[in-house]
Amino acid sequence: MKGLRHLRGCLISIAFNHAPKILPACLILASALCGSADNTLRGKRLHPRTAPLSQVSTTTTARTDTLRQPTSGQVELSGYDKPLRSAYESFLLTNLTPRTLRALCVTLDYYDMEGRQLHQRCDTLPVSVPQGETRMVRLSTWDTQRSYYYHLGRRPLTPRVTPYSIKARVDFVTLAPEATPASHP
Repeated sequence: MKGLRHLRGCLISIAFNHAPKILPACLILASALCGSADNTLRGKRLHPRTAPLSQVSTTTTARTDTLRQPTSGQVELSGYDKPLRSAYESFLLTNLTPRTLRALCVTLDYYDMEGRQLHQRCDTLPVSVPQGETRMVRLSTWDTQRSYYYHLGRRPLTPRVTPYSIKARVDFVTLAPEATPASHP
């Protein structure tokens, strides 16, 4: 293979550096040599592994459930914060459902203090919040210039920074599968 690559390079060099009459013939021959690919397997051919039928699992995994637009009695968001120069925003997520939360899709609308929309984002975040518990959720900030701060947070001493407010809504949550009761023989 190394010899074919060298020959191909020589043919191309001759074609461009020497007689233009042999250019078409050299290009055709070089392209024919390009068709032979390198064999990186070194003689070992790959074969798909197949497990014997006795080893194949026939159990099915339990599916998760999705709650679309859960009510405030099921999921609560609170404690939003984003300091001025922070690369992250955070909020608290409280799970009031009878099962563990596995994912959260939240839409955040950002407004200046006159009520004009600055930005909107929708993020689906992996979470693990057991029933009745609260966890902090952290996500990358929308404020790439680091020039905005949340108006209910600590006011920075830096001049010419802009306060903003947010409105957040949970679009859906994914719940862990229900535990199936163990059968007793």
